Amino acid sequence: MATDSLIGTWKLVEWSRVDEGGQISHPFTPEATGRLIYAANGLMSAFLMMPDWSLAAERAGTRGITAYSARWELMGDIVHHAVDFASDPRMLGETLRRRVVPTPQGITLETLSAVGRAERSSIHRLAWTREA
Repeated sequence: MATDSLIGTWKLVEWSRVDEGGQISHPFTPEATGRLIYAANGLMSAFLMMPDWSLAAERAGTRGITAYSARWELMGDIVHHAVDFASDPRMLGETLRRRVVPTPQGITLETLSAVGRAERSSIHRLAWTREA
């Protein structure tokens, strides 16, 4: 995959999680929304949100939004996100890895373990289509 093929703005189609037993779930419901932006200057940002998220839900302790920004680099079919801003402080300083799978509708990003971390027991699959 060429770096240029990621540059642009993407709309979330589906976010699913597959656990070690093969069970599929949807972290922010099947109607989750999101936007992913890859800039040519090596910066990216990702926003994922429950469709009914509100500040009241957040104050009640329900995680209904995830957002981060990072420097990105594509290495083969793996994109590295070196996180420098995040809604979850545990992500700060991490280098997140995502396998990029081209699809007829756009791309799917599959989560891999962060650099230096143990392998994941589940995989998140985020299907994206280009925004017009």
